[in-house]
Amino acid sequence: MTYPVIHVKQPPELRSFFGAPEWRTAPAGKIDRFHARSSAHHPAAQFRLLYSDDALHLKFHVGDRYVLARRTHPHDFVCNDSCVEFLVAPESGDGYLSFEMNCIGTLLSYHIRDWRRISGGFVNYERLSPELFQSVQLETTFSEVIQEEIASPVEYEVALRIPFALFQKTTNVPPPRPGTRWHGNFFKCADESSRPHWASWQPIGEELNFHQPHYFGELLFQ
Repeated sequence: MTYPVIHVKQPPELRSFFGAPEWRTAPAGKIDRFHARSSAHHPAAQFRLLYSDDALHLKFHVGDRYVLARRTHPHDFVCNDSCVEFLVAPESGDGYLSFEMNCIGTLLSYHIRDWRRISGGFVNYERLSPELFQSVQLETTFSEVIQEEIASPVEYEVALRIPFALFQKTTNVPPPRPGTRWHGNFFKCADESSRPHWASWQPIGEELNFHQPHYFGELLFQ
C-alpha cells in the first residue's frame, strides 16, 4: 500500500485538531490491522502525514479505552502504555528511525541499522543523541501521568514535527522532494493495559514484532 505524503508551504500547527483544514490536506490512514494476540478491545486509530521544506508533520487521532500512561522519562518503554508509533526508512538510507510516543508525550526514539532482536535490544541500534532528540517537537492531548486506567471511552491526539536535518545526521539522506519514495509503518499498542492490543497500518505477519522493515508500506512524496 502507498500513502501519498503531501507537501505544504505552511506547516500545520501541532496543537490544531486532526480534522482541522490544515491537517485534512493529508489523507487519513487507518491503523486497523490487529495482531492475533490482541484482546477484543480494538481502538480506532488514524494518522495524517504531511511535509514542508524542512520537516515531516505527523498527527495521530485515537478513540480508546483502558488508557494508561506511566512512563515519563525519555526513551522509557512507552509501548507498555497507551502508545502510538511511527517507524520510517528513508530511501537508500542507513537504516531506519523509530518514534514511539505514549499519550502524555513521552518519546522513545532509536536509529536502527540492524533490526534483528537480541537480549536488551537490536543487533545494531542507538538512541538519538540529546541534541537530535530535542529537535523533535511533540504535542499531546493529555499531559498528566495516568497511573490508573481510564476505562471509559476517551479521544486523544499525538502530533510531532521531525526535522529533515535529523534524517540527514542519522541515515545520511537529503530532504525528500516530489517523487521520493520512503517506507514506513504506523502503530497503536498498549502492552500493559488490561486490554492489550497491537495494531498496524500495514500487516506485520504472524510474529508480534513491529520492527520488520520488509513489511513497511510505501510513503510517496508528492
